[in-house]
Amino acid sequence: MGLHLWKITKIIVALFEVILFLRISDAAKNASFDENYKITWGNQHVQLLNQGREVQLTLDKSSGAGFASKAFFASGFFQMKIKLPAKDSGGLVTAFYLFLNTTIHDEVDFEFLGNRPGKPVTLQTNVFTKGLGGREQKFNLWFDPGADFHYYKLLWNQRQLVFFVDDTPIRVYKNNIDKGIGYPNNTMQVIVSLWDGSDWATDGGKTKANFSNAPFRANFQDFNIDGCPASMPKGPKKDCFAPSFWWNTKKNWQLNPQQQKALEDVRKKHMNYDYCTDKVRYPKPRPECIGNNATRDMSFDDNYSVTWGGDHIVFSEQRQQIQLSLDNYSGSGFGSKAYYGSGYFQMRIKVPGRDSAGVVTAFYLNTNKGGHDELDFEFLGNRPGKPITLQTNVITNGFGGREQRVRLWFDPSRNFHYYKLLWNQHQIVFLVDNTPIRVYKNNMRNGVRFPQKPMQLLASLWDGSNWATDGGKTKINYSHAPFEAQFQDFRVDGCVSLSNNPNKHCYSSRYPWNNKKYWQLNSYQLRAYENVKRKYMNYDYCTDRARYPKPLPECRDE
Repeated sequence: MGLHLWKITKIIVALFEVILFLRISDAAKNASFDENYKITWGNQHVQLLNQGREVQLTLDKSSGAGFASKAFFASGFFQMKIKLPAKDSGGLVTAFYLFLNTTIHDEVDFEFLGNRPGKPVTLQTNVFTKGLGGREQKFNLWFDPGADFHYYKLLWNQRQLVFFVDDTPIRVYKNNIDKGIGYPNNTMQVIVSLWDGSDWATDGGKTKANFSNAPFRANFQDFNIDGCPASMPKGPKKDCFAPSFWWNTKKNWQLNPQQQKALEDVRKKHMNYDYCTDKVRYPKPRPECIGNNATRDMSFDDNYSVTWGGDHIVFSEQRQQIQLSLDNYSGSGFGSKAYYGSGYFQMRIKVPGRDSAGVVTAFYLNTNKGGHDELDFEFLGNRPGKPITLQTNVITNGFGGREQRVRLWFDPSRNFHYYKLLWNQHQIVFLVDNTPIRVYKNNMRNGVRFPQKPMQLLASLWDGSNWATDGGKTKINYSHAPFEAQFQDFRVDGCVSLSNNPNKHCYSSRYPWNNKKYWQLNSYQLRAYENVKRKYMNYDYCTDRARYPKPLPECRDE
């Protein structure tokens, strides 16, 4: 009876939410232009229709036109129903965007780039933070945007920016300010315009607006704004991040599974340009692109091969994901086809769940020779309910014993996370997602050993019962086998080198990871690193006086 009543209550709540949503939607359609907007330029090219509930902007050789919200906002859900110019629209730009009109501005754009007859209109999105843009993503829409009205929507809270076409998400830009990545935080105005972008919009500026087809007309509806008003331009109010605004509530912090699937489908079928994959403009991906779906487009075979336990390996996602398994017969592993002398190496990993005591999942660089160099990520499994430990190690010329261990701030068996290694001639940095958890400096001039030999990138799943959990006291419970670890992102950014002959060019500044800004942590990274050491590190060889009564040279330098 109690369960039945709970179900009825849940249905009633759901129906109430639908009714409330419909009421909000109706209210949105009923707001007139004058309630929230004003004409900003090209007055003679603006026409109000349907008692001010529709606006038509026109563009001819003399002028375009535009309008903007009367208020500025610091968070919200902004939308507009738009029908684009239907004729030959090459060179035209129809724009719906958020903007702070200062030199070091924030901006979030929908820009429709017109085209020649028979060619699709391109929808370009962009994000500017503190005047820095260049984050274009472009899409071929799956309908003709000049034939009818469609919704274009922006969700903006302190967790994410989401661009929607109707109710389909086409782009997500996450707030990673804590990792040094820019995110719009200034108050912004809602702006709409129709203008001549002949110098860049179509075919890189080769196709100009054909004004013999003028006037060009774009129509707009739905002038309601769900936003938190804030003073301009002094910055956002903290109240604008409050959960009392529905767009700031927890369910809007990330896409739900249906939205995520729709996003991935759009990217696969309709995206025709992504700055994150433009290696000409950005030889090293911009920070926000590291971890982006677009970077995971290489298959396993592009850079890796199976090294052992082939019958314990399963491929999926068109060989863009690999699963290693471990049972009482064997574990498994794979390695890069090439050796490297420097680089930025990463892998998305999900480690075994359940009772994983004694199980070791490893991602590392290794010379595979005696007197070897090695850089390790090792996940040390544990008993149910106990945290998995992430151990890092640095081995130089066969000498290791430089373990540091951290308790991760998440369960690494529940989802994929990035584990990354930056290796240049100044430092080695271990990162979890974008958070540095360990730094090992090159102080060879002071007698500190530093990896110098070409290394292969390796991953494996194996039985470490003799040491991995409780110093070897807790063994693997094979009644829970097979244990399974999964890996993604097989792209390698490294300087290829012969295994027995270091490539001197691997230290060149032509490789982005060797540039000066990667010689040390930036201020954001340094704060994050100190936070990890303070909160999550539970073993550091540098403070182990039982093993090292006299600290090793690199510990004295820290």
